[in-house]
Amino acid sequence: MGTWFLPPVADTLMKMQILLVEDDKQLQRQLMEQLAQFGHEVRAVDDSVDVQRLVGQSAFDIIILDWMLPSVSGIEVCRRLKSR
Repeated sequence: MGTWFLPPVADTLMKMQILLVEDDKQLQRQLMEQLAQFGHEVRAVDDSVDVQRLVGQSAFDIIILDWMLPSVSGIEVCRRLKSR
């Protein structure tokens, strides 16, 4: 896997509340670091159960979702969230 580079964030960009759903811990950490460089607040989870719980508790501007989760596919998680 290559190294990611994102330029420094401008103060005028919108800061978002992001829910990151990724079961690969190394990739999860890398994505969190990159998003944090832009000033975003990131909550990370690694399974579909936590997604349902967190979405019920907090408002997120965006959800970045792995399609291949261990218990339920990311596609199914999308379907469940859409039907709420």
